[in-house]
Amino acid sequence: MKYNPRYRGRKNRHPVLIVVVLLLAALVGFFYFSYQNNEDFRQSIQNLFSALRGDAKPVEPADPDPTPGPEPGSDNPQPVTPPDDPQPTANTVYRIGAVSSASLYSAEIFEKELNALKEQGYTAVLLNVKPVSGKVVYASTAAAALADSTADLTALLSLCEQYDMTPIAQMSCFEDNSAYRKIPDAAVRTKNKVYWLDGNNRRWISPYSEQSLGYLADIAEELAALGLRDVLLTSVTFPTYGKTGLIGYTDVGNTDRTAAILTFLDGFESRLGESFDSILFAVPSRALTDSAYAQNAGLLFPEERFPQSHSTFDAALSEDTVYYALKQ
Repeated sequence: MKYNPRYRGRKNRHPVLIVVVLLLAALVGFFYFSYQNNEDFRQSIQNLFSALRGDAKPVEPADPDPTPGPEPGSDNPQPVTPPDDPQPTANTVYRIGAVSSASLYSAEIFEKELNALKEQGYTAVLLNVKPVSGKVVYASTAAAALADSTADLTALLSLCEQYDMTPIAQMSCFEDNSAYRKIPDAAVRTKNKVYWLDGNNRRWISPYSEQSLGYLADIAEELAALGLRDVLLTSVTFPTYGKTGLIGYTDVGNTDRTAAILTFLDGFESRLGESFDSILFAVPSRALTDSAYAQNAGLLFPEERFPQSHSTFDAALSEDTVYYALKQ
């Protein structure tokens, strides 16, 4: 009699399929998290898709002296272009490097990093005294300022003098995740009056608001009183990253965005011009090549409105950024 083995059914392959699905879900989650939180990763992905579509627009390296573009509101706005033959001036020129945020709270770490910059030929150092968190790193007495911790700026400035390095205060202006607590009327809000958050879950204050200027100028005056003679302003722009279509700016009349940024810069220079030897501000390089972006960010400056800074910045600082001077 022929033996007939018992039928045991099909082999269950579902566990393998479940593992594969979970791995794919984890991979998708990782890419989504990286895209939302890592600017370099996000830019790389955008560049990849642009290249696949055949419409990539590479950003050219900034020339030594780019100057801003046409009048805002023109029918066909164009990106700003650098002058053909920039002329040197007698203004002080720095070679600028940066120290870590942690070094601001430790004179020992600060001195080591300062000495390293000095040995590399830098002549100035950035002190990020007001980062995008909005909390200044020293014991501020400015009415609307919030302090994150208390760095001993006096000791740090003394070390800068010892190493013959010029300290430059760095201030994040409109990207400020704390000011809404003290000046809520200046905060960027949605059309439903809720505090707006950008793609990095940070709050902003409005370039349209006079309170924003007063708040930032108060902090800058305090820095000048502490002995800082040079300042760099960052995030001098309207927010462009995140769901900006939800924003509802109020009481702005017919003022366009570039005009609002220019009003802020003029007001800052008018109030602080005598307090600082140089006032610089950073602009994303994209504003030089993408007129739509520049207009949305409020950076479509009239031609030759501002000279570029004659100082040079560390490569990590100058990547995708150009620096203009209100005063130098």
